[in-house]
Amino acid sequence: MKLKPQRPSKGEEIRSQIMQDITDTKKELSKRLNVEIDIELYRQIKIQSAKEGRTIAEITTELWTKYIQMSK
Repeated sequence: MKLKPQRPSKGEEIRSQIMQDITDTKKELSKRLNVEIDIELYRQIKIQSAKEGRTIAEITTELWTKYIQMSK
């Protein structure tokens, strides 16, 4: 049994959806950033964040935002 040329195969539909997911950046609300740092620096950051009642993620995001703004 032959498939009609205008009918896409299931595999093509899946590939198309994967490509759309990869190129559609509006779906991503955040992205994880992993960085290795010295253990003593991590402890200082953790202590400071606890004193301020903020998460390390909040502080890190603020620092990156300021860095990008300074670079412009």
